[in-house]
Amino acid sequence: MDKEQKIQDYVRDQLSRADVRARAYVVDETGKTRPKRNAYVLLSKYLSDFRSGRSRQNRWLAISGLRGTGKTTLIAQLYCELRIPKQRKLFVSADHIVQLLGSNITEVVEAYEDQLGQSFEQLTEPVFLFVDEVQYDPKWALALKSIYDRSPMVFIATTGSSALEINANPDTARRVITETLLPMSFTEYQKISHNVFEEKQLGAGLRNAFLFAQNAEDIYNAFATQSAKINRYWTRVDRREISKYLEYGTLPFMAATGNHALAFDQLERSIDRILGSDVTKIGQFNAETVARIPQVLYSVADSDIVSLNTLSKNLGIPRPTLTRIFAALEQAEVLYKLEPQGSHMSQLRQSDKYLFTTPAIRAMYFTLTGSIRASQQVIGHLLEDAVGLYLRRIFGERSLTNSITYGSTQGSADFIVRNRQSVFVIETGLGKKSLRQIEQTDHVPDNRIGIVIANDELSLNKEKNTVVIPIREFLLT
Repeated sequence: MDKEQKIQDYVRDQLSRADVRARAYVVDETGKTRPKRNAYVLLSKYLSDFRSGRSRQNRWLAISGLRGTGKTTLIAQLYCELRIPKQRKLFVSADHIVQLLGSNITEVVEAYEDQLGQSFEQLTEPVFLFVDEVQYDPKWALALKSIYDRSPMVFIATTGSSALEINANPDTARRVITETLLPMSFTEYQKISHNVFEEKQLGAGLRNAFLFAQNAEDIYNAFATQSAKINRYWTRVDRREISKYLEYGTLPFMAATGNHALAFDQLERSIDRILGSDVTKIGQFNAETVARIPQVLYSVADSDIVSLNTLSKNLGIPRPTLTRIFAALEQAEVLYKLEPQGSHMSQLRQSDKYLFTTPAIRAMYFTLTGSIRASQQVIGHLLEDAVGLYLRRIFGERSLTNSITYGSTQGSADFIVRNRQSVFVIETGLGKKSLRQIEQTDHVPDNRIGIVIANDELSLNKEKNTVVIPIREFLLT
């Protein structure tokens, strides 16, 4: 069988059987529909607006994020919910196209046009393309740009591991809507694992309190006003679920196992694939360098601030190579970098701080290496990773008007967040925390808003413009 016929057969097979394959992601073993990630609501609206004709502008949707966050499940759910004839929606995976067929997205789309019996330019009804793992085709951006430009009747939804790769590509940046699918929030974890749904509008209301706060009292009042909903939610949830969430509840495939050891085993295999595929491709590393990256990750798991000079000396990896490794890990959504707060010159002198995009990765390294660090200290690090994740969810990704840094002077707070509205100085901890770190943080305006996230009661210090938020309440934002 020649290559062209193989591609035609592949497309025909995808059109006839994609519903069955996608359904495996949509329903569980008992046939019950799986709960959806919160991002589904927004993303499905793009599809419905395009299909109804309300908007033909937003017609290229790119879902990026760490492997294991549920990107494939999300587009499978979007595909299955789209009630149109099978011929008008195609669901393919670029890794199958490249690695099994020896083909590319362009050739598969040409075969799809043959199946339709018309070119995209001739379309009078909408067509939907779902392309999973798009990064496997080196020319994916050019191929999809061509499709986008050829017809306003084609909607494109893709998944890939790196938002940076999408936005850095001039062929895509101006056309695509990028949605980074972050690891799950606590309420998503409860919904996916235990079918416990959040109180209506609770999370959105609490997030808005941060976004529009003029002072700490605004945030305090928002939490105090919602106390009935907060308490009602926690009557349905075991408090011990917090530690489970921090250890393995942020990734859907881990949360679904219900087995601590199996969950970490699956995560280890996922990380191996990230390093061997995504990070290798991004950084163009040789096999010897890739083999050293787990040592780098464990060093991050076991430390607060990362000094590249010290790490280079300890691991025997040249500093320029380490710099490239950290950049690739950040681009693959394994790590999230916090730069030190301060002037440009002081930032150059200080080391960066790296959080894991999900605390599950740090927990995995502690578990696999049998760390002897005190469990409270370990959980404290996991909490800091989780708060970093939540700050990205609340305030969005970094931009000219948005930044998340850390207090680099001794005794400073864990996070400093700036947006158009305010500056937030944030300290986290498991026990009851004093306000000392908030007060000792330099290079922030006098009217900064202090936030302490700890195992404590909700309280307000108006004089110091600081609010204390219990961990269990913060996790509902």
